[in-house]
Amino acid sequence: MNINNAVALKMISWDSTKGEFISPARPDFIWGDEGIKSAECHKNPNHEPPQENCTCGIYATYDLIIAEEYQRRELNVLMLVESGGKTIIYTKGWRSQQLRFIAVINFMPKENPLYFKSQLACNQASDYYQLPIINLKTGLTVMDIFNTHLLSYYQPVSTTREIALDLWRQSNELKI
Repeated sequence: MNINNAVALKMISWDSTKGEFISPARPDFIWGDEGIKSAECHKNPNHEPPQENCTCGIYATYDLIIAEEYQRRELNVLMLVESGGKTIIYTKGWRSQQLRFIAVINFMPKENPLYFKSQLACNQASDYYQLPIINLKTGLTVMDIFNTHLLSYYQPVSTTREIALDLWRQSNELKI
């Protein structure tokens, strides 16, 4: 299905050695300065991502906890992103043919020892992509406003990973 304007969260990281933003999940993946990416399938270049029977596509999540799991470097930036083209909707996010950055989210609490590094990374992303910096509450509100109506028409697909994460969170609820 083609869904434009589904809004979600995406963590990216600044790689100071490369001078570019990269994917924390795949450090060889460079976001580039255009702020929009189209997916490519490296397993099957003959089909257009995303496909139901493949893992190709660009992923984003509605779940802040899942987005925060991708903080694998010191200079992480949480982005508010928008889907474009063919998009597969899941219960905790989506996998899309295209992704566009729409805002930088200042998500790090001031009490966190990495707060100042986070501010540096947010400012770098804002300058790099020419995007506004918004606070976390605003970012989550915008995401909810856009998605409440848009996604009410689609039955999300649950994945094994999402079910496993939900079970893990429920069993560790008191520890968090």
